[in-house]
Amino acid sequence: MSFDMLASARELLDDLAAHAAGGGLPADAALFTLDVNEAANALDAGRSIVTVGPPDAALPTSAAVDVTWTVMVAAGPYHDYLRGWAALDKVAGAIISPPTDVENVRAISWQPLQGSRAYPAYQLTITTAEDL
Repeated sequence: MSFDMLASARELLDDLAAHAAGGGLPADAALFTLDVNEAANALDAGRSIVTVGPPDAALPTSAAVDVTWTVMVAAGPYHDYLRGWAALDKVAGAIISPPTDVENVRAISWQPLQGSRAYPAYQLTITTAEDL
């Protein structure tokens, strides 16, 4: 039995980056990372980021797990909310362009680290099935 959600998160992030590139997003438009510290630094520098956090998991059978991922898409700069929002829409639009596995999009203000600045963000929900 294998329960390697970190490897699954890396695979999901790679898939999202490829899908966004296929949707026309330039390679330098956003940083795709699992490292929240790296994401916070990129946002402080005025970049857009996409990150995946640890998932929720349900075990409907002994051989599989349904995994619900929360994907954060956020954009800086913190001092120009409207410019950040425009950048955010560009990145999120490329990720959710059809075909997509994104089930839900929720607009939020996101702090990558406790006590850090809040950035315009979309919280995306994606559910995948993983074999155990």
